[in-house]
This record gives sequence, C-alpha cells and structure tokens, in this order.
Amino acid sequence: MKKILFFVFFIPWFLYSQQNENEQLAREYFQQGQYEKAIPYYAKIIQNSTSFIIYQEYLTCLIKTERWKEAEKLVQTQKKKSPLTVRFYADELELYFLQNNSFQFNKKLKQDIDQFMKSETMLSDFVSILLEKNLADAALLVAQEGAKTYPTSISILTQLAKLYEIKGEAEKAITTLFDLFDQNPQFSESTLKEYLLDLLMKDREAKIAKAIQSVLLSRIQKKPSEDSYVSLLIWFYLQQEQYKEALTQAKAIDRRTKNDGKYSLECAETFYASKKYDLANEALQYVLSLGEKGNYYQEAYELMLQVTFDKLLQETNPPKEEIENLRNNIFSAFQQSYKPNNRFALLEKLITLDGYFLRKTSSLIELLQKEIANPLYTPLQRGKLKIRLADIEAIDGDPWEAALLYSQVEKDFNNDSLGSYAKFCKARLFYFLGEIDYAQGQLDILRGATSKTIANDAMELSLRIQLSIDYDSSYIPLHKLAKAEWLLFGWKYDEAKLVLDTIINNFPDHPVQEYAMLLLAQLNEKNKNYDQAIELYQKMKEKSYLYADDAIYYLAKLYDVKLNKPEEAKKYYEELIFNYPSSFYVNEILPRYRELREDKIQP
Repeated sequence: MKKILFFVFFIPWFLYSQQNENEQLAREYFQQGQYEKAIPYYAKIIQNSTSFIIYQEYLTCLIKTERWKEAEKLVQTQKKKSPLTVRFYADELELYFLQNNSFQFNKKLKQDIDQFMKSETMLSDFVSILLEKNLADAALLVAQEGAKTYPTSISILTQLAKLYEIKGEAEKAITTLFDLFDQNPQFSESTLKEYLLDLLMKDREAKIAKAIQSVLLSRIQKKPSEDSYVSLLIWFYLQQEQYKEALTQAKAIDRRTKNDGKYSLECAETFYASKKYDLANEALQYVLSLGEKGNYYQEAYELMLQVTFDKLLQETNPPKEEIENLRNNIFSAFQQSYKPNNRFALLEKLITLDGYFLRKTSSLIELLQKEIANPLYTPLQRGKLKIRLADIEAIDGDPWEAALLYSQVEKDFNNDSLGSYAKFCKARLFYFLGEIDYAQGQLDILRGATSKTIANDAMELSLRIQLSIDYDSSYIPLHKLAKAEWLLFGWKYDEAKLVLDTIINNFPDHPVQEYAMLLLAQLNEKNKNYDQAIELYQKMKEKSYLYADDAIYYLAKLYDVKLNKPEEAKKYYEELIFNYPSSFYVNEILPRYRELREDKIQP
C-alpha cells in the first residue's frame, strides 16, 4: 500500500516540479538572448504544454538560431493539434519567407487562402496576422481575394483599403472604401467619414486628399443625382478649408433637391465655428432667401443674429446705429422664442448689448428679474442669469445688491461649480471695491474648488494680492490696480487706460506694474493698436519674472491670428515650449505649433 501511495502522489509531483524547473531555466536563457541554451528546455516543456507563450518563445529561439527544419516541424505539429488557429498558418508562411523559399511560400499561401475562404472571420484574422508580421504583399493578396468573395465585408474591405494605403496606392484605397459604402448600408456615411478623416490626418503629401477629390468628382459625374456623394464632397471641402467650393456645392444641391437650404445651413455652422463670418453670412442669406415658411428659416435667422453679434464684438467702436439695430432684432427674436435654450442664448446677447454697449441697465435689470422667475428655464439657467444680473447691478452702481445675488447663487448651488463661480465673482467684486483682506480669505477657500478653471483663477488673483502686499505692506498700488480692473470689467476702457498708465509710470519696481503692463497691452490689442501692444509684450518678456510666459503667449497669438505672420508666431511658440515647459499655455499651443512645423517641412 505504501508503494502504491508513493507512485500515486510522489511521481506526479516530481514531474510537475521538473516541468517547472525546465520552464524557469528556459525563460532565463530566453530573456538573456541565449537561445541555443534555451532550446533543449523548451523542447522538453512543449511536449506537455498547451501554453501559447511557450510555443511562441520556442519558435523564436528556433528562428534566431536558424533551425528551420525544427521550426517547421513545431509549427506543423501545432497546426495538427489546432487546425482552426489561423496564427499557426501565418507562422508557417513567415518561416518560408525568412528562408527566401518563394516556391513553398506561394504554394502554402494559395492553400491557406482556399482553406480560409469559407470563413469571413478567419480570412480577416489571417490578413491582420500577416500584416502584423510585415508580410504586406501576402496580406494584400489575401484581402484582394477575400474582397471578391465577400464584397460587402466591412472588415476585409477596410483592411484592403489600409493595405493599399501602406503600398502608396491612395486612389485604390479610397475607391475601395467608396465601393464598400455603395454596397453595404451598414457602412454608413458617418463611418466612411471617420475612415477618411483618419487617412487625411496622416496625409502629409496630400495624396489622399487628391484621391478623395478625384474619386468623388468621378462618381458625381457618373451619378449626378446621387446626393450622398455631393454631401461627402461638401464635407471634404470643409475639412480642407476650401470653404467657397463647399458653399458652391451646398447651394447647388439645395437648389436641386429643394430641401429649404439644409446643406447651406450646415456650411454656415462650420463657417461660423471657424470665425469665417462673411462666408457664414453669405450661406445664411441664401437660406433666408428661400422664404419664412422653410424648415430651416428660423434656425438660419437666429444663427445670422449670432454671426452679426460676434462680428460686432470684434470691432473696437462699432456704430451705435448698428448696435441698436442688432439689439432690436435680437429682442424681437427673443420675444417670439419659446425654446428655453434658444431664448436663454438670445437673452445673454441682450445682456451684453444693453448692459455694456448701450448702457440701458435699468430696463435690463427689470427684464432679468422677470426672466429669472420664468419657470421655462432650468434651475441652472436661472442661476446663471442671476449671476449676470449681479454683474449688471454692480456696473449700474449697486455693488451690495450684486454681492447679495452672488451669495444667493453660492448658497443655492453649494455643491455645484456654479456656486463656486458665484463665490469667486463675489470675492473679485470685494477686491474691486478695495476690501482686499476679505477678498483674499474667500479666494484662499476657492483654491481647493473642484473646478480647475475657478481654482486657477482664484489662485492667480490671490497670488497677485499676496505679492503686492509682501512687497511693501502698502495697499495703495494694489488699490490702483483693482480700480483699473474694475473699470475694465465695466468696459470703461478709456478710464482704465489712464489708471494703468499711472500705475506703470508711478510704480516702476512694484509687482503691480507687471500685471498693469499686461492689461494695457491687451487693451491696446483690443483697440487694434498692435505696435503698442507688441512693445509692451516685449518689455514684459525681457524684464518680467511673473508674466513672461503670458507675454510670449499673447505675442505668439497676436502674430498668428491677428497679423497672419505664422513664421513669427512659430518663433514665439518655440520660445514658450522650450523656455517655459511648465507653463499653463504649453498644452494649448502644442497642436498649433506642430501644425506650423509640419507646414514648414512639407515639400
């Protein structure tokens, strides 16, 4: 009995222990790159192992030591054990490829294609694994054959398009995707756009863009009544920022289909988002010309108001007549609107026009008080309106009513970022009013706010206060700066400029001077006094230790956006990235910098 128990328990344990020891030694040699020493151990392990990792490591050892016969035998054994595992067939092809055995490679490849052709999934997996092994030509042949049998297969045809792209055959890649779009309704227009956009993102030499345009124009010519291709052409032109071409196509399809300007409105929305206001206006005028009964008339009209409003904000001193005309149109649309979101958006514009441009604060306050009580809005929207009312009350000369309103929102939205924002607005208001210590206490609490933006704004203002007080224990320069910021908050730019000039001239070594220079530079930029703005930014860059990165950032944006001098902008983007890598602005400007750098190296 003892002998029987010995064989039952000890022998299996001994074999398991031996297998474990062999695997450990094999792994150690494999990781050290000593493949010859690892092979005997893997040869023992593989006999009783079903581990795919063991198989892969053993095969790698045999390939590295060029033991081709053993490698082939290993793969063929695995194929017999698991005839439906595609990878083993790809491994076998790889062995013939590495040996330059084209005869066996082509023979086996044909056999494999015939075998896997019965299963779309296995065929697609085979293509993926061949591509993974850098056997692109073989993968292309498999995909081409697969496309004949499965012409609507999304997996196989997208793989085929990818392989054409790799081979540099852009037009074939695009044609393949469009064929799939034609033949399989599940490959939707939005899905096709995702694939095309991915290709365009990597299209440094514009080969893909040319291919897309060529294929689209060819198909539109063959099927002029096929609206989907015209829609795709419009989308393509918008991606390429060929806005006029996009609008021409949009108007053409809108006229032909008599669909009330759907495509022109879509173009207008893109133009507006890109701040191409004149083009947006042209597109919207076309939609409006189709008549008030059109399905998109009201939407186009409200977007037209938005375009006019934003364009007006860009002007330094827009004519009062234009402001009043726009205000009356927005107010009229506001009175007729019963959609909460549209009504809310229109009301926000009225606040800017009446409260800041026209200074009709009394009537605006009355309107806001009425709208805040309107149950049409969500509680969050009413909270936002109450903050805007507080802003107007402060500008109108009643800061204590403003502080009360901020406090109400803070209390009502205690666990929401809107409550934190209201608290910040109240702290900032007391800073403007010269109640520095109280403001500082509130700002210190907000530095731990859940909203990163509010926490950063609170920290920045708190630091500005602390640095000013630490410098000379005097509140006088800080009070001057707070007054200037208060005037800027109320859009009293001429008065603010006088105070900022006083600070810069009278406190040359004080920390407040640096921020006053930044504010004055931004004010000059707003008034299109670009030379003065650049001069101030340059001075800050050279002497400021607090706001140097801000100055470089605004210089870069000024040259890039307003002066249209991308090479000059690129120089400042580089200075910010390399000299101030921890700056808050770096993540924001990196995409634009890369874009400028790639434009430079393109042929």
